[in-house]
Amino acid sequence: MEGGFGSDFGGSGSGKLDPGLIMEQVKVQIAVANAQELLQRERANM
Repeated sequence: MEGGFGSDFGGSGSGKLDPGLIMEQVKVQIAVANAQELLQRERANM
């Protein structure tokens, strides 16, 4: 089931949130949180 994941991206579930899209949003939020944490650590070390 490799090709099934994300192959119908935005195809069928127009009203539902796509699991792949949710995963991407979560990844972005984690990346932003990590970046903010790194910035706060750098400021604290200054």
